[in-house]
Amino acid sequence: MAARRRAIRPTVAGAVRDAIATNVLSGWHPSTDDITRLVAFAAGHISAADYLSAVTRAAHTRPC
Repeated sequence: MAARRRAIRPTVAGAVRDAIATNVLSGWHPSTDDITRLVAFAAGHISAADYLSAVTRAAHTRPC
C-alpha cells in the first residue's frame, strides 16, 4: 500500500491515535501499511468490509 497524505479531522486523528496506542499496549506491532489502512478507514476512504478484509489477510500472512 503506497503511503499518501490525507487530511483528517482532529477528532478522527484522536480516535486513530487512541486506537493505535490501546492496541500497541495490547501487543500489536503495526506496520506502515497497518497505520495507513486504519487512517483510510477512519477517514471514510475505505469501507469497514474492505478494512476488515485487508487486516484479516495481513494477519494470516504476518509471522507472530
